[in-house]
Amino acid sequence: LHHSHSPWQLLRCIGIPTCTVFCGPKTYLAAAATSEGSVQLWDLREPASHHDAVDVLEERFALRSPSYTSDAVLGAHHTTSVSAISIVPTNSEDQDIAAERQDVAVATLDV
Repeated sequence: LHHSHSPWQLLRCIGIPTCTVFCGPKTYLAAAATSEGSVQLWDLREPASHHDAVDVLEERFALRSPSYTSDAVLGAHHTTSVSAISIVPTNSEDQDIAAERQDVAVATLDV
């Protein structure tokens, strides 16, 4: 992040992104919502070799596809554009167990 002259990560979004967010203390997770109503999540810990590669500014980068997309779940996507996305605290009685499982909750707002 300290080298703004080149990209840190390249994320492939399926659709037109309307908003994005990094997942708080889990900086290896990024989420986006689209105008088509999809929610997508990237796990930046995935090896670059699992993704296509592209050349940008004479450097080779992984072009990361989403690790999760709501489009793949029947009936789980929004029917209108998503205008906001946010990470919310999990409502677990035992926060130590939630942290160990690496729970993440995502909230969205439709237009």
